[in-house]
Amino acid sequence: MPSTLLPLPQTLSPGEGAGDGGDAHLPRLLCLHGGGTTARIFRRQCRSLVRAFSPYFRLVFADAPYLAPDPGPDAAALAAVYPPARYGPFRRWLRSSPSEHPICDADGNECEEGAAAIERAMLSAMAADDAAGGRGEWVGLLGFSQGAKVAASVLFETQGRLRGTRPQVGPFAGVDWRFGVLLAGRGPLVALGQDTFSLAGFERPGGSAAGRTPPPPPPVVGERRAWNSEHRIWLPTVHVHGLGDPGLAFHRALHADGTQAGSAELVEWDGDHRVAIQTKDVQRIVQAVLRAAQRAGVEVASTREPTEATVEFLAVALSAAGPLVDEGWMAEWQQAAA
Repeated sequence: MPSTLLPLPQTLSPGEGAGDGGDAHLPRLLCLHGGGTTARIFRRQCRSLVRAFSPYFRLVFADAPYLAPDPGPDAAALAAVYPPARYGPFRRWLRSSPSEHPICDADGNECEEGAAAIERAMLSAMAADDAAGGRGEWVGLLGFSQGAKVAASVLFETQGRLRGTRPQVGPFAGVDWRFGVLLAGRGPLVALGQDTFSLAGFERPGGSAAGRTPPPPPPVVGERRAWNSEHRIWLPTVHVHGLGDPGLAFHRALHADGTQAGSAELVEWDGDHRVAIQTKDVQRIVQAVLRAAQRAGVEVASTREPTEATVEFLAVALSAAGPLVDEGWMAEWQQAAA
């Protein structure tokens, strides 16, 4: 089946929405699913992260613009747990083979449409959450696999626009994105603007490495072959790697060679190509994200009524995350839970 643009949902059902309404004021993270799945499935895959982030962020899940011909890399699990008849059609952010929707040529033609399709998909989810009552600032991106590649690329595009090389162009998807959470993310980055369409080492938004035969060999971490000092991400990022993931070498290269020194934090866990769900792993991810938010200047707080379990978790997370909130605020939470 060819990869085609599909109409994006204009509203979020309760199952795909960001929260139960109590998080409407919180800063928002836009979440980008992997290739060959959907926002609805990704929200369920992120269920532990959604709960753990609930005191700090409102998570909103976007559907990619293109119809995927097949489920993603974890196809067997997806088909068993999320049958296509109920949870499909599956989607992807980039094309899957050279025979599908238009690719950029040497002059960058079709690149703009590929980038615009990604931007429209993001804007659609953001508008739907605004309509659902979300009013917090959009601050960060969270992506898995192909969604992490796109999230990293949006951060890089944001950097270029912040530098003012094209002052007539507004922020990508209308937001100066502050930080990113990259779950199993790999390079190369995707070109999303005129400054990068013609640069070597960037993937075109109308193309994907998935269609290459044979697939590219794993990069050698530390060589920085595809990254020069002008082509690295300096906005804060958190990189989450499963140590049993077949693509681990690619993920490590993006973290080690695709980011400026000191800007990225790494969380490794004992898993494969999926989203972490165990408490011990999720807590480490949340702690790292809180630190990234702090470095990005994002104020993180919550006015939700706490439970004893939440207060205990806060004590662990905030002790590692640093002074994100003042002691008086924490004392009020502890008193409310007593």
